[in-house]
Amino acid sequence: MAYVFVDQNGVRITPTEWEEKRANDDYRFIRRFEDDKVRVTVEWIGKVPKSSLQSFREYWPVFEMRVENGTPNGWRLDPADGEQMFGYLDDAVKAYEEFLVRWTECEQDDEGKLIEVGNKLTPPDPNIPTTAATELDPEVGAW
Repeated sequence: MAYVFVDQNGVRITPTEWEEKRANDDYRFIRRFEDDKVRVTVEWIGKVPKSSLQSFREYWPVFEMRVENGTPNGWRLDPADGEQMFGYLDDAVKAYEEFLVRWTECEQDDEGKLIEVGNKLTPPDPNIPTTAATELDPEVGAW
């Protein structure tokens, strides 16, 4: 099968450029979430079968949202939401955020921005304290 390679904006790139971008996890993985129950990723695929070029771009497999459930035997592809393909990044991110709000403890703020809760893949915010003041040794003071 013949393919056309596109970047995140849908612009054609060479197979060599595609391979380089696929090797860069920061470019390849758009969003990632993992807690003890679910792992969700939005990944740039960018490999479009030439036969798909005759359809509208929203049907091209440029981005994939993958949902896996945690089991005692490891991660298993979710039977309902498993793998979904998107032609546009905004559509993939919207599906990702809607899934997290619906099935995890994540929520949206008043402006509609996703607040990720319990994501093991996100480093903690250094500006948010992780220890309550009541847990500190009473012999230690702040100055």
